[in-house]
Amino acid sequence: MPTKKRTRQTPVGKEIDDLELDWWNKNADIISKVWEMDPVISWDVRKEYLLRAKSFFQKDNNEVTILEVGCGSGWVGQSIVSDDFHLIGTDFSQEQIFLANENAKRKKLQNYCQYILLRSDVFPKDTTQINGILIHCLLHHLTNEEIKDFFRELKLKIKPGSKIFIYEPAFFDFGSNSPRELDAKSFTLLNLSNFIDKCLIFVSNILRIGDVKTKNEFDNLLQKAEENGWCLSPKEVPLNITEFSAILQEICIIDKSYWKTLYSIGWGSTINNIKNKFLRRLLGAIFIPIYVYTDKCLSMNPNYLKNEFVEPKYAFHIWECFLK
Repeated sequence: MPTKKRTRQTPVGKEIDDLELDWWNKNADIISKVWEMDPVISWDVRKEYLLRAKSFFQKDNNEVTILEVGCGSGWVGQSIVSDDFHLIGTDFSQEQIFLANENAKRKKLQNYCQYILLRSDVFPKDTTQINGILIHCLLHHLTNEEIKDFFRELKLKIKPGSKIFIYEPAFFDFGSNSPRELDAKSFTLLNLSNFIDKCLIFVSNILRIGDVKTKNEFDNLLQKAEENGWCLSPKEVPLNITEFSAILQEICIIDKSYWKTLYSIGWGSTINNIKNKFLRRLLGAIFIPIYVYTDKCLSMNPNYLKNEFVEPKYAFHIWECFLK
Protein backbone atom coordinates (compact mmCIF):
# COMPACT_ATOMS: atom_id res chain seq x y z
CA MET A 1 0.00 0.00 0.00
CA PRO A 2 1.18 3.57 -0.63
CA THR A 3 2.65 5.52 2.27
CA LYS A 4 1.56 9.00 1.28
CA LYS A 5 -1.40 10.74 -0.30
CA ARG A 6 -1.54 11.13 -4.06
CA THR A 7 -3.89 13.44 -5.90
CA ARG A 8 -6.46 12.16 -8.38
CA GLN A 9 -5.83 15.26 -10.48
CA THR A 10 -3.14 13.51 -12.50
CA PRO A 11 -1.80 15.71 -15.31
CA VAL A 12 -3.70 15.00 -18.51
CA GLY A 13 -2.41 14.98 -22.04
CA LYS A 14 -0.61 12.86 -24.58
CA GLU A 15 2.63 12.61 -22.60
CA ILE A 16 1.14 11.02 -19.48
CA ASP A 17 -1.24 8.87 -21.56
CA ASP A 18 1.66 7.56 -23.63
CA LEU A 19 3.63 6.87 -20.45
CA GLU A 20 0.71 4.90 -19.01
CA LEU A 21 0.29 2.86 -22.20
CA ASP A 22 4.01 2.15 -22.43
CA TRP A 23 4.05 1.02 -18.79
CA TRP A 24 1.23 -1.47 -19.35
CA ASN A 25 2.70 -2.84 -22.57
CA LYS A 26 6.10 -3.35 -20.91
CA ASN A 27 4.79 -4.83 -17.65
CA ALA A 28 1.83 -6.89 -18.87
CA ASP A 29 3.43 -10.24 -17.96
CA ILE A 30 4.56 -9.38 -14.44
CA ILE A 31 1.27 -7.66 -13.56
CA SER A 32 -0.61 -10.70 -14.86
CA LYS A 33 1.45 -13.05 -12.65
CA VAL A 34 1.02 -10.96 -9.51
CA TRP A 35 -2.52 -9.65 -9.89
CA GLU A 36 -4.15 -12.52 -11.79
CA MET A 37 -2.46 -15.19 -9.62
CA ASP A 38 -2.74 -18.95 -9.86
CA PRO A 39 -6.32 -19.54 -11.13
CA VAL A 40 -7.21 -21.78 -8.17
CA ILE A 41 -5.82 -19.31 -5.60
CA SER A 42 -7.48 -16.39 -7.37
CA TRP A 43 -10.83 -18.17 -7.53
CA ASP A 44 -10.74 -19.12 -3.86
CA VAL A 45 -10.06 -15.49 -2.90
CA ARG A 46 -12.43 -13.84 -5.36
CA LYS A 47 -15.18 -16.33 -6.19
CA GLU A 48 -17.79 -14.76 -3.90
CA TYR A 49 -17.88 -11.41 -5.68
CA LEU A 50 -17.24 -12.88 -9.14
CA LEU A 51 -20.22 -15.22 -8.81
CA ARG A 52 -22.23 -12.33 -7.43
CA ALA A 53 -21.32 -10.29 -10.52
CA LYS A 54 -22.47 -13.12 -12.77
CA SER A 55 -25.73 -13.49 -10.84
CA PHE A 56 -26.27 -9.72 -10.96
CA PHE A 57 -26.02 -9.66 -14.74
CA GLN A 58 -28.13 -12.79 -15.26
CA LYS A 59 -30.89 -11.99 -12.78
CA ASP A 60 -33.43 -10.99 -15.44
CA ASN A 61 -31.90 -12.80 -18.43
CA ASN A 62 -30.94 -16.41 -19.03
CA GLU A 63 -28.34 -15.48 -21.63
CA VAL A 64 -26.28 -12.31 -21.52
CA THR A 65 -23.41 -10.61 -23.34
CA ILE A 66 -21.31 -8.40 -21.10
CA LEU A 67 -18.82 -5.71 -22.10
CA GLU A 68 -15.71 -5.77 -19.90
CA VAL A 69 -13.96 -2.41 -20.24
CA GLY A 70 -10.27 -2.48 -19.32
CA CYS A 71 -10.18 -6.28 -19.46
CA GLY A 72 -6.40 -6.57 -19.10
CA SER A 73 -5.25 -10.16 -19.52
CA GLY A 74 -8.87 -11.33 -19.50
CA TRP A 75 -8.82 -13.38 -16.30
CA VAL A 76 -11.79 -11.63 -14.65
CA GLY A 77 -14.37 -12.29 -17.33
CA GLN A 78 -12.88 -15.67 -18.17
CA SER A 79 -13.55 -16.75 -14.58
CA ILE A 80 -17.32 -16.54 -15.11
CA VAL A 81 -18.03 -17.01 -18.85
CA SER A 82 -20.17 -19.97 -19.86
CA ASP A 83 -22.66 -21.09 -22.52
CA ASP A 84 -25.14 -18.48 -21.33
CA PHE A 85 -22.64 -15.78 -20.31
CA HIS A 86 -20.60 -14.30 -23.15
CA LEU A 87 -18.11 -11.47 -22.96
CA ILE A 88 -16.59 -8.76 -25.14
CA GLY A 89 -13.41 -7.36 -23.60
CA THR A 90 -11.66 -4.12 -24.52
CA ASP A 91 -8.31 -2.70 -23.42
CA PHE A 92 -5.96 0.03 -24.63
CA SER A 93 -2.84 -2.15 -24.31
CA GLN A 94 -1.90 -4.40 -27.23
CA GLU A 95 0.09 -6.66 -24.92
CA GLN A 96 -2.88 -7.08 -22.58
CA ILE A 97 -5.18 -7.96 -25.48
CA PHE A 98 -2.59 -10.47 -26.67
CA LEU A 99 -2.51 -12.08 -23.22
CA ALA A 100 -6.32 -12.12 -23.05
CA ASN A 101 -6.58 -13.96 -26.37
CA GLU A 102 -3.81 -16.40 -25.42
CA ASN A 103 -5.43 -17.09 -22.06
CA ALA A 104 -8.81 -17.70 -23.72
CA LYS A 105 -7.21 -20.18 -26.12
CA ARG A 106 -5.33 -21.95 -23.34
CA LYS A 107 -8.53 -22.28 -21.29
CA LYS A 108 -10.57 -23.23 -24.40
CA LEU A 109 -12.90 -20.28 -23.90
CA GLN A 110 -12.61 -18.68 -27.37
CA ASN A 111 -16.30 -19.35 -28.08
CA TYR A 112 -17.32 -17.23 -25.09
CA CYS A 113 -14.83 -14.34 -25.27
CA GLN A 114 -13.97 -11.70 -27.85
CA TYR A 115 -11.25 -9.10 -27.32
CA ILE A 116 -10.81 -5.74 -29.04
CA LEU A 117 -8.03 -3.15 -28.80
CA LEU A 118 -9.83 0.07 -27.77
CA ARG A 119 -9.27 3.00 -25.42
CA SER A 120 -11.48 3.08 -22.33
CA ASP A 121 -13.51 5.98 -23.74
CA VAL A 122 -14.19 4.18 -27.04
CA PHE A 123 -16.87 1.51 -27.24
CA PRO A 124 -17.48 -1.20 -29.87
CA LYS A 125 -19.49 0.01 -32.86
CA ASP A 126 -22.31 -2.45 -32.27
CA THR A 127 -23.50 -2.35 -28.66
CA THR A 128 -27.07 -3.52 -29.25
CA GLN A 129 -26.36 -7.03 -27.93
CA ILE A 130 -24.70 -5.81 -24.72
CA ASN A 131 -26.69 -6.46 -21.53
CA GLY A 132 -24.28 -4.99 -19.01
CA ILE A 133 -20.88 -3.46 -18.27
CA LEU A 134 -18.19 -5.06 -16.11
CA ILE A 135 -15.52 -2.67 -14.82
CA HIS A 136 -12.79 -4.32 -12.75
CA CYS A 137 -10.01 -2.01 -11.56
CA LEU A 138 -10.05 0.36 -14.53
CA LEU A 139 -11.47 3.67 -13.33
CA HIS A 140 -8.77 4.40 -10.75
CA HIS A 141 -6.40 4.79 -13.70
CA LEU A 142 -8.41 7.80 -14.90
CA THR A 143 -8.66 11.33 -13.55
CA ASN A 144 -12.02 12.53 -12.26
CA GLU A 145 -12.66 14.41 -15.50
CA GLU A 146 -11.78 11.34 -17.54
CA ILE A 147 -14.14 9.26 -15.39
CA LYS A 148 -16.94 11.76 -16.08
CA ASP A 149 -16.15 11.67 -19.82
CA PHE A 150 -16.13 7.86 -19.71
CA PHE A 151 -19.63 7.69 -18.23
CA ARG A 152 -20.99 10.38 -20.57
CA GLU A 153 -19.77 8.35 -23.55
CA LEU A 154 -21.08 5.14 -21.99
CA LYS A 155 -24.53 6.67 -21.63
CA LEU A 156 -24.51 7.65 -25.32
CA LYS A 157 -23.60 4.14 -26.47
CA ILE A 158 -25.28 1.81 -23.95
CA LYS A 159 -29.05 1.51 -23.51
CA PRO A 160 -30.70 2.87 -20.33
CA GLY A 161 -31.33 0.31 -17.62
CA SER A 162 -28.18 -1.63 -18.47
CA LYS A 163 -26.45 -3.14 -15.45
CA ILE A 164 -23.00 -1.95 -14.38
CA PHE A 165 -20.79 -3.86 -11.92
CA ILE A 166 -17.77 -1.91 -10.66
CA TYR A 167 -14.89 -3.21 -8.51
CA GLU A 168 -12.22 -0.65 -7.63
CA PRO A 169 -9.63 0.19 -4.94
CA ALA A 170 -11.07 2.97 -2.79
CA PHE A 171 -10.61 4.92 0.43
CA PHE A 172 -12.35 7.38 2.72
CA ASP A 173 -10.98 10.91 2.65
CA PHE A 174 -11.33 11.25 6.42
CA GLY A 175 -11.96 8.92 9.34
CA SER A 176 -14.97 8.48 11.56
CA ASN A 177 -15.22 10.04 15.00
CA SER A 178 -16.50 6.70 16.31
CA PRO A 179 -13.95 4.31 17.87
CA ARG A 180 -12.47 1.61 15.68
CA GLU A 181 -13.41 -1.22 18.01
CA LEU A 182 -13.68 -4.80 16.81
CA ASP A 183 -15.73 -7.58 18.30
CA ALA A 184 -13.74 -10.45 19.79
CA LYS A 185 -14.25 -12.73 16.77
CA SER A 186 -13.11 -10.16 14.19
CA PHE A 187 -10.16 -9.12 16.37
CA THR A 188 -9.03 -12.73 16.73
CA LEU A 189 -9.46 -13.49 13.03
CA LEU A 190 -7.52 -10.40 11.96
CA ASN A 191 -4.60 -11.21 14.27
CA LEU A 192 -4.67 -14.86 13.22
CA SER A 193 -4.64 -14.03 9.51
CA ASN A 194 -1.79 -11.55 9.95
CA PHE A 195 0.15 -14.13 11.99
CA ILE A 196 -0.34 -16.83 9.35
CA ASP A 197 0.79 -14.44 6.62
CA LYS A 198 3.95 -13.47 8.52
CA CYS A 199 4.74 -17.12 9.22
CA LEU A 200 4.33 -18.05 5.56
CA ILE A 201 6.64 -15.21 4.51
CA PHE A 202 9.23 -16.28 7.11
CA VAL A 203 9.11 -19.97 6.16
CA SER A 204 9.15 -19.13 2.46
CA ASN A 205 12.29 -17.05 2.91
CA ILE A 206 14.04 -19.64 5.11
CA LEU A 207 13.24 -22.61 2.86
CA ARG A 208 13.62 -20.56 -0.34
CA ILE A 209 10.35 -21.83 -1.76
CA GLY A 210 9.14 -18.46 -3.03
CA ASP A 211 9.22 -17.16 -6.59
CA VAL A 212 12.10 -14.75 -6.01
CA LYS A 213 12.31 -13.63 -9.64
CA THR A 214 8.68 -12.51 -9.79
CA LYS A 215 8.86 -10.91 -6.36
CA ASN A 216 12.00 -8.96 -7.25
CA GLU A 217 10.53 -7.78 -10.54
CA PHE A 218 7.38 -6.56 -8.81
CA ASP A 219 9.36 -4.98 -5.96
CA ASN A 220 11.37 -3.08 -8.58
CA LEU A 221 8.13 -1.74 -10.05
CA LEU A 222 6.97 -0.68 -6.59
CA GLN A 223 10.28 1.04 -5.91
CA LYS A 224 10.19 2.90 -9.22
CA ALA A 225 6.60 3.92 -8.52
CA GLU A 226 7.57 5.27 -5.10
CA GLU A 227 10.44 7.23 -6.62
CA ASN A 228 8.11 8.76 -9.22
CA GLY A 229 5.27 9.45 -6.78
CA TRP A 230 3.00 6.85 -8.39
CA CYS A 231 0.86 4.16 -6.74
CA LEU A 232 2.06 1.66 -9.33
CA SER A 233 1.38 2.72 -12.92
CA PRO A 234 1.83 6.42 -13.82
CA LYS A 235 -1.88 7.39 -13.66
CA GLU A 236 -3.08 4.98 -10.99
CA VAL A 237 -4.70 6.45 -7.84
CA PRO A 238 -7.37 4.67 -5.73
CA LEU A 239 -10.80 6.30 -5.68
CA ASN A 240 -12.20 8.58 -3.01
CA ILE A 241 -15.36 6.61 -2.26
CA THR A 242 -17.52 9.66 -1.51
CA GLU A 243 -16.26 11.63 -4.49
CA PHE A 244 -16.60 8.75 -6.93
CA SER A 245 -20.07 7.75 -5.70
CA ALA A 246 -21.24 11.33 -6.34
CA ILE A 247 -19.91 11.16 -9.93
CA LEU A 248 -21.54 7.79 -10.42
CA GLN A 249 -24.95 8.97 -9.19
CA GLU A 250 -25.10 11.53 -12.00
CA ILE A 251 -25.26 8.71 -14.55
CA CYS A 252 -26.42 5.64 -12.62
CA ILE A 253 -28.81 4.44 -10.00
CA ILE A 254 -26.62 2.78 -7.36
CA ASP A 255 -28.47 -0.32 -6.22
CA LYS A 256 -25.81 -1.63 -3.81
CA SER A 257 -22.45 -0.37 -2.57
CA TYR A 258 -20.22 -2.46 -0.29
CA TRP A 259 -16.62 -3.32 0.63
CA LYS A 260 -15.02 -6.55 -0.55
CA THR A 261 -11.54 -8.20 -0.37
CA LEU A 262 -10.12 -5.94 2.31
CA TYR A 263 -6.90 -7.83 3.05
CA SER A 264 -7.41 -11.24 1.43
CA ILE A 265 -5.81 -10.22 -1.89
CA GLY A 266 -2.56 -9.36 -0.10
CA TRP A 267 -2.62 -12.46 2.09
CA GLY A 268 -3.45 -14.61 -0.93
CA SER A 269 -0.52 -13.09 -2.83
CA THR A 270 1.87 -14.48 -0.22
CA ILE A 271 0.59 -17.99 -0.91
CA ASN A 272 0.54 -17.33 -4.65
CA ASN A 273 4.27 -16.50 -4.54
CA ILE A 274 5.17 -20.07 -3.54
CA LYS A 275 6.74 -21.79 -6.53
CA ASN A 276 5.59 -25.38 -5.99
CA LYS A 277 2.10 -25.73 -7.45
CA PHE A 278 0.99 -28.56 -5.13
CA LEU A 279 2.21 -26.78 -1.98
CA ARG A 280 0.76 -23.47 -3.15
CA ARG A 281 -2.68 -24.92 -3.68
CA LEU A 282 -2.55 -26.98 -0.48
CA LEU A 283 -1.75 -23.89 1.60
CA GLY A 284 -4.44 -21.99 -0.28
CA ALA A 285 -7.04 -24.64 0.52
CA ILE A 286 -6.09 -24.47 4.22
CA PHE A 287 -5.69 -20.75 4.81
CA ILE A 288 -7.66 -18.82 2.20
CA PRO A 289 -11.05 -19.74 3.74
CA ILE A 290 -9.77 -18.10 6.95
CA TYR A 291 -8.70 -14.99 5.04
CA VAL A 292 -12.01 -14.69 3.21
CA TYR A 293 -14.01 -15.17 6.40
CA THR A 294 -11.87 -12.56 8.15
CA ASP A 295 -12.63 -10.05 5.38
CA LYS A 296 -16.32 -10.90 5.62
CA CYS A 297 -16.43 -10.26 9.36
CA LEU A 298 -14.46 -7.00 9.11
CA SER A 299 -16.62 -5.70 6.27
CA MET A 300 -19.64 -5.80 8.59
CA ASN A 301 -18.08 -3.21 10.92
CA PRO A 302 -18.63 0.26 9.38
CA ASN A 303 -16.68 2.08 12.09
CA TYR A 304 -13.64 -0.11 11.52
CA LEU A 305 -13.82 0.45 7.76
CA LYS A 306 -14.29 4.19 8.14
CA ASN A 307 -11.20 4.49 10.32
CA GLU A 308 -8.97 1.87 8.72
CA PHE A 309 -9.27 2.65 5.01
CA VAL A 310 -8.51 6.35 5.07
CA GLU A 311 -6.17 7.73 2.41
CA PRO A 312 -3.50 6.57 1.70
CA LYS A 313 -4.71 3.10 2.87
CA TYR A 314 -7.33 1.48 0.67
CA ALA A 315 -9.30 -1.69 0.08
CA PHE A 316 -11.61 -2.88 -2.71
CA HIS A 317 -15.15 -1.63 -3.05
CA ILE A 318 -18.06 -2.71 -5.26
CA TRP A 319 -20.88 -0.71 -6.80
CA GLU A 320 -23.86 -2.48 -8.43
CA CYS A 321 -25.66 0.03 -10.65
CA PHE A 322 -28.26 0.61 -13.35
CA LEU A 323 -27.64 3.12 -16.11
CA LYS A 324 -30.17 5.97 -16.01
